[in-house]
Amino acid sequence: METVWDDSLMLQPELYFEAGDHEHLVHVKSRDFFRLLADCPHGDISRTT
Repeated sequence: METVWDDSLMLQPELYFEAGDHEHLVHVKSRDFFRLLADCPHGDISRTT
């Protein structure tokens, strides 16, 4: 699955995201998330001005 992630996620020690059914969450430590997505594109996607 193609994935793009926002650099602001690097500021969080842990991350949660939907597991696909709006009732369950996946919980990962940020360092593990970044290791999994090391080769995926990322940037300041949701930055506000």
